Amino acid sequence: MSTRVNLSEAQRRQARRNATISALYGCIAELMLDSSAVVITYLMLLGGDSTFSLLSTSVGSIAYMLLLIPMARINNFLGLKLSVRIACTIGMLSFLSMALAPSLFGDYAKYVVLAGAFGYGLTKPLYLNAWYPLLDGFLRPAERGSFFGTMRFLYMLLNAFLIMGIGLIIGREPPIWLMQIILGLAGLTIMGRDYYIQKLPEENRPPQRYELLKSLRAAIKNGPLTGFSLYICFVSLGNALLVPLGYIYLKSHLEVGHNSVVIISGLTMLGSIVGYLISSRVLQILGTKWVLIACHCSFILLAFGCFACGKETPYAAQLITILLMLHGLINACFSVCNSSELMALSRPGNKIMTSAFYNTCVQTGISVSRGGCSLILGSGMLAASWPLGTREISSFQTLFLLAGLALVLGLLMLMLIPAVVPNREDYYESR
Repeated sequence: MSTRVNLSEAQRRQARRNATISALYGCIAELMLDSSAVVITYLMLLGGDSTFSLLSTSVGSIAYMLLLIPMARINNFLGLKLSVRIACTIGMLSFLSMALAPSLFGDYAKYVVLAGAFGYGLTKPLYLNAWYPLLDGFLRPAERGSFFGTMRFLYMLLNAFLIMGIGLIIGREPPIWLMQIILGLAGLTIMGRDYYIQKLPEENRPPQRYELLKSLRAAIKNGPLTGFSLYICFVSLGNALLVPLGYIYLKSHLEVGHNSVVIISGLTMLGSIVGYLISSRVLQILGTKWVLIACHCSFILLAFGCFACGKETPYAAQLITILLMLHGLINACFSVCNSSELMALSRPGNKIMTSAFYNTCVQTGISVSRGGCSLILGSGMLAASWPLGTREISSFQTLFLLAGLALVLGLLMLMLIPAVVPNREDYYESR
């Protein structure tokens, strides 16, 4: 019998509270690296170009892609909570190395920052493999949507205020020492995540030999899980680069100031806040099928909208900002829906590998999207600009166009999702 069944209502409520607080501590560093312009700005101040800055947003996804499945065995050996403790400790040290890089390594600081970002990325598979199985110990199926929506609403609210506050403090040309302090403090908050994770209930399992390949085969044979994972991977190919590319486009092509880009990243988070606030309600009203379809179509429109905003477009920076805010809102609903669906597809006894397999597919899409975009920009593969009627289309806009086309092709993969085509005989614990 699972821990979820044995807990009282008061214990479940306390577990949800502890899980939410752990997310609030852990998300500051995570969003600073993945979803805000702080690290991008830091690298640009250290002499990194657009290619280098965009690459910093993909290193975590590369680590995910390579290590999520192999680390499932380590998670099983260490246990869920010890895995989280080790991940948080290494993550904190990685952020501190990023903060100290200019003081200790001079001209090589940007490479140390990139290495620190990769080091932090290495810890995320160890943490993520433990996160969903820990949640499954106390979350009922009907509680998933509201829990993920509330939790992510709170951590995006926290980060939006932090990021916009940072944008107001640092000014148009921030001093490097100020950025170092910000990154150092963000690293220290990671240990708060560990403190509250240790308070969560955990199912007592007898020690047993973990057969990695057997677990992986079981996950792959779960047809709905495999179809859903491949679909999200393909969506990520087009969707994952929109926000970081938008920030770099604003800074490098539209020549928006450093502080303004950071503030815009905070506004993007405000869009996510609204999305997480309404996500559980949207999921209840529309259901998984129509949330996925509506969000996917919206991503296509947003990508083409960014493509249409060139230098000659009146109020281009403001329009891009609005599009990024809308992306945050829609992506929040999409994310909550995906998390609920993943838990519905997780077979009892194979939850660590289910999480690892799904997230490997997701992070493969993200890393190929952002890493490939970075390499394309750096190699000069695309023309700096090309004419379209009376307009000049930049290489950044070309990438937005390619992202939109990839998302259009991804519509074909909706039929792989059990919530869209439900005639399956595999395991599926619906809401």
